[in-house]
Amino acid sequence: VPRGDFRITGVLSIFNVSGLTFTGAGKEATRLIWDGDYSVGSYAPMVRLSSAQGCRVARMQLSVAAGKRASVGIHMRTMGSSQFVSARNVVEDVKMSVDGRMDECVLVGGAHADAGLDANNDFHIVRRCDFFGYRRYGIRLDNTQVFDVKIDDVICIGSWATTTATTS
Repeated sequence: VPRGDFRITGVLSIFNVSGLTFTGAGKEATRLIWDGDYSVGSYAPMVRLSSAQGCRVARMQLSVAAGKRASVGIHMRTMGSSQFVSARNVVEDVKMSVDGRMDECVLVGGAHADAGLDANNDFHIVRRCDFFGYRRYGIRLDNTQVFDVKIDDVICIGSWATTTATTS
């Protein structure tokens, strides 16, 4: 993906593939900006690696448009009736600075209403990433079938702006 800002209105789905590289021109050079729908209880990640093996997402920034909200930045999980299980994917040199407008930056595993399985989400790597301003989790390993995930040189700083306090 070249240098520039790119408006995203739906999930970028990478499904049932091995060895794909999805890379930008750099953390400060390529920006994917979520401008899609969000409702409480809904689930729509910006980038979904479903049943992907040995894939790489790198050198970009994921952001959320003003006035919008996103559920997850990058989700790696195994889907039913697919050729591959989710394994050996790499997220590196990715920045998410979301000012309280994203719930989670990276989610590994998880069984959701959209047919994700709690199965074999193993050997992933998250490295050299900066996650700022998320509402719930910088990185979440969900359910029991997540094994040997390496997290290296990652900064996670959540948002304290999600609640307000008043004094009288």
